[in-house]
Amino acid sequence: MPKISVISPIYNTDPYLADCLDHLVKQTLQDMEFIWIDNAANNKCREIINKYKDLRENIRVISLTENIGYSGAMNLGLEKATGDFIGFCDTDDWVDYDYYERLYNAVTDNTDIVYCSHIIEEPNKSNIVDLLSPSQKANSLDVLTCGSIWNGIYKAELIKGNAVSFNKNGKSIYRDTVFAAQVGCFSQNCKAIKDLYYHCMQRKGSTTNGLSLLQRKTATYEILEEIFANPNMSTLAKDKLESLSDLLMRSLPITALEKFPKEAEALTSLAHFKKMYNQTKAFSHPTFLQRLFSVSQHFSKPIKKIRFLGLSFKIKQKKG
Repeated sequence: MPKISVISPIYNTDPYLADCLDHLVKQTLQDMEFIWIDNAANNKCREIINKYKDLRENIRVISLTENIGYSGAMNLGLEKATGDFIGFCDTDDWVDYDYYERLYNAVTDNTDIVYCSHIIEEPNKSNIVDLLSPSQKANSLDVLTCGSIWNGIYKAELIKGNAVSFNKNGKSIYRDTVFAAQVGCFSQNCKAIKDLYYHCMQRKGSTTNGLSLLQRKTATYEILEEIFANPNMSTLAKDKLESLSDLLMRSLPITALEKFPKEAEALTSLAHFKKMYNQTKAFSHPTFLQRLFSVSQHFSKPIKKIRFLGLSFKIKQKKG
């Protein structure tokens, strides 16, 4: 059984792919498995894959004739992975040659996640994004600056034993947060390494660039629903739920929830979080039926919004 399985979905990232694969095949940790999902990529990508696939043992190329999306490719990789730990590397990013060796060397008997910081690579500059607490933490949700997944390795038993997966609704916006939030909630022992970095390429064609506020909010609500869908989330302890709330605030553009810091701090249960989420969604992002008729309660102000046949009325409630 390999020490680490690294999953990489490949779809039309040919300008960056050779550099990514070169850094993967030259990893100093020898006992590794690489799962490259050819997600109906273009011919240039396939030429690059063919160039690198035989340069090291335990490279598994899964070629698809139809694109199943980023999340579909990641979930397929999770099904195929056989390593003790699982990592992820997007193919427009790269890692240092000793990256996975240093992550694995931090593993002890009870470690289920090891995180490190990452570097945002732009054409003319590099910005280090440090972890919130580069030290050993029992609660991994308190370590992450955002909902990233590629800057770490995860015990396979943690993922498979808690039915953790990527979002299944086919959307790719904020896709990693579904995984990061769930795996962080179920983690019992996490480590964080200082001065080790994953290099994340920031490019103009990335998924979230150019999206409108409405598109971002819609994607946010879909992601939250996906996180809530895991039945194991209902068993979380209070401290995990509070940390989950904080992580989601850092990771997602929940513009409605950001206006309610006191309520966010007071979250004590998943049911409370769902109620708050549903209320703010109805208040700021109504469905067609809710536009015909609905009543929404504003969380931070004594205001109710009534919608009827497309018209909206705000009613200020008296205190007491």
